[in-house]
Amino acid sequence: MTARAVEQLSQQIFEGRSNAEVQPLVDEVFESLSDNDSLVALYKHLPRPLTGKYIEKVLKADANAEVAQLLLTSDFEGLDEFQYAKRPSFFLKLVDQVLQKVTAKGAQNTQAQKWRLYLLESKSTEVDLESHAVAAMKSAVQDPKTFVFEPLVDATEGIALKAQNAKLYVALLKDVLVAGSGSAGLEKFQKSAGSFLNDEGIASETERKSRLLSFCSFLKADTVVSFDDIKKNLGLDSDAAVESAVVDASLARIIDAAVNKEERSVQVHYVEHLKFDTEAWKQLAGQLAKWKSLTDKCIDA
Repeated sequence: MTARAVEQLSQQIFEGRSNAEVQPLVDEVFESLSDNDSLVALYKHLPRPLTGKYIEKVLKADANAEVAQLLLTSDFEGLDEFQYAKRPSFFLKLVDQVLQKVTAKGAQNTQAQKWRLYLLESKSTEVDLESHAVAAMKSAVQDPKTFVFEPLVDATEGIALKAQNAKLYVALLKDVLVAGSGSAGLEKFQKSAGSFLNDEGIASETERKSRLLSFCSFLKADTVVSFDDIKKNLGLDSDAAVESAVVDASLARIIDAAVNKEERSVQVHYVEHLKFDTEAWKQLAGQLAKWKSLTDKCIDA
């Protein structure tokens, strides 16, 4: 049966019927289909609340990881009503299987990282958490928009990581990126890690992130910092380099700051926290107080 024929059949089955009325008809159609493409095509056209019953069967037919992509993006969210929540071991293995399929196909999925963290936080001994830890850490470093790494570091704690690359990823995240140790921390890491960064294809992005995140280790919100202080802390050699670094960090939303060329200074409004510690709570409380003040003024007006 062609994909077009499946689409037409789906429209005939679903039109004007409730999910309860559709379920027996879908069961019958699934039983009648034998080729993989038709099974996948029908699954894709199902009302999402009906998908849970057929996942295992369709995954076996999912040669191009199309169903796996759907599961990560939306379908996993609605599986509780199919009692998957009462079968946690089975569900963890299902997530593991789907992630492996997506990874093997080299497919990119914005929700894959969320489900990798789900597995890591489960601390399950029934799936290979080390492979998911490596995939999660590599993906986080490679993603140009990811700058918060503490939750991932926390998720790997308590997991027995045996592979050398897994241990090096944890050290990179913890000692360089979360620590905000900048070029000095990265240089120290590279001395012990050898060609790891190049072998993993993350050298360029790691250098960029370590440089930008080093802002977080010395800047504070609602302060003014001189160009000379920034040069000293970041190891920069010119005012132009300072301006460029501030712009890059602002675009990455690591800081919210304004450059004053005449005074050779930077007004810092906000700094991303590498760790959500006491200082982070203080900044959040301060920001909430500002918002409350603005709201009160609007109400009074």
